[in-house]
Amino acid sequence: MKMVPCVPGMFLNVSLANDEREALVIPEEALTPEAERQYVFVVADGKVSRREVRIGGRRPGSVEVLAGLSAGERVVVEGTQKVRDGASVLATERTVDAAPEAVASESHEASASPARIAQ
Repeated sequence: MKMVPCVPGMFLNVSLANDEREALVIPEEALTPEAERQYVFVVADGKVSRREVRIGGRRPGSVEVLAGLSAGERVVVEGTQKVRDGASVLATERTVDAAPEAVASESHEASASPARIAQ
């Protein structure tokens, strides 16, 4: 590794991981904010139900869910403005992993997935 001394006018980007832990993570676009609360639409047996969630840390493209959702539950990712509580849906599967940019863009729902996050 080549060490270069810092000189006036140079910039440095630093990332610190001081709080790494296991967390339940969903795509950020699954959130539907309303006032000070956050909601997701959960898909079960072809029906959608709106559920309040409590969120924690964020990283680009994904958000930690602290309460209101369990690992493996399916949430609506696209069309959250059009879907209504109790509506019937035909969903496609999308699994969320640690790299949100690697997920196919044509999917409309995803599973809540445990992942390691650092804040």
